Formats: sequence, structure tokens, C-alpha cells
Amino acid sequence: MYASINGLRMYYEIHGPPGGDRVPLLLLHGGGSTIETSFGKLLPLLSQGRALVAFEQQGHGRTADVDRPFSFEQSAADAVALLRYLKVPRADLFGYSNGGHIALQIALDHPEVVRKLILESMMYSREGAAAEFWQGFDHATLADMPEELKEAYRQTAPHPENLPGFFDKSVARMRGMDAGANPVRESAHLARHGRPRRGDGGTCGRDAATPAGRAPRGAARRGPHGNRPALAAGRRARGGLPRIVPLTLTRRSIETGYGAPP
Repeated sequence: MYASINGLRMYYEIHGPPGGDRVPLLLLHGGGSTIETSFGKLLPLLSQGRALVAFEQQGHGRTADVDRPFSFEQSAADAVALLRYLKVPRADLFGYSNGGHIALQIALDHPEVVRKLILESMMYSREGAAAEFWQGFDHATLADMPEELKEAYRQTAPHPENLPGFFDKSVARMRGMDAGANPVRESAHLARHGRPRRGDGGTCGRDAATPAGRAPRGAARRGPHGNRPALAAGRRARGGLPRIVPLTLTRRSIETGYGAPP
């Protein structure tokens, strides 16, 4: 399905039973990805017993690009606009990788639409990865893009010939991370204290690879059974923003509300 959202012809999907007492779950895919490449194997599980909304960001998958840069702030605004289009007043948000940054930006800009946050494999500061990780973006070429993501783009994009430009815009968004008024910088104080503060820094979520396997300061670590850790927001802290707590992401935690307080 498609919706006209902030100048985009945005592709979205709805899974699971309609209505019900549980708030919908909004999926936010990773950078350079599609709904399928980030969440394809999880869709049957996550949509059990609740409605699930997934969409593809500007220039990703079946959502055609427009003449503006990729940004976490714009993607957050697009996500909120889609929820309002669908008449969803509040949702649980599950953000993977870059989708986690977008989820944090939504919590900062529109906390009224967020009940809980699930943040997987993301950072809110450059400190969450080794310097070599960021230096790689200075010389990145299309050959560095995973073949799985290239093929997904070619199969789903309205204009598959635009793959090189898509890659360049994706790299530019990552190079601009943690610069100025960016969610990965502002969310550090949110994660620590339950309220935003400009200019704070730190790390959060499962980090990118670091030397000798060390997790940077403040990064969530693997659970006792090797499961992927994530961050979840439960009851709201002062100021109306979700309180973020670490958890281990397992099938049981997903089915029972992600381990966060109701």
C-alpha cells in the first residue's frame, strides 16, 4: 500500500489482526535496507496478536526518492506523519540500526506517540564504534555495499538505476551523524536520565565492531545466553519521555512486551 506523506509516495504494510486492545508495533528498518532485509524473518512472530505497521523510508525499497538529503530527523517526521495518516495515536517502536536512531528522534520530537521503544544494533554517538568504522565512510564506494542490499534495491526500487545515488546519500547521512542537532547526540541524555539535553554524548545499544571485541563505554552487552541485546523504554520518566532500560531480545521478551514494564 502507498500513502502520500511529506512529498513521498511512501510504501507501507500492515500485518496482524486489526483492532484489539494492544497498541500497534511500528517497524523502522536499517539504512540501505527494506522491510524484508531487516525484518522479513521476524514479521510472522511480531504480528502475532497485534497489528504491525512497517514502511520503507525515503529512497529505500518501494518508496521512491525525492530531491532532499536523507536525514534521521526527516525520517522521524515521515514516520509520525504515517501514524497520523493511519489514525494511530500511539505505538510501540522497534528500530533496527539506523531505524533505532529514527526511533529515538521520534521519542525526542513526538513523545506523545511513543509508548515503548525497542532499539537494536544502534548507537547514539560516534563513541559507539571504533574510529576505523567512521573513517571507512570517507572512502566508501558502491562495491562496499552488501550484495544482499544491492539486490533488494534492484528488485524493489521504482528506479533501480539510481542505486549509485542511493548509496551516496546513505553514506552522507552516516558521515553527518553526531554533527549539530542530531538524534544520536541528543539522545545520550535521554538514555541516561529520561530527558533530552543538547550536546551530550555517549554510547547506547549494541555497538559496531570495536578492537579486541571491547564494547565502548555505555554500550549494551550480550545477554547471558548470547542473545542480541536491545534497549526498551517502559514507563515514562519525568518530562513525558520514555524511560530506556537494557534488555535481552528473545522470543519470550517480544511476545510478552519486550521485557519492559507495562
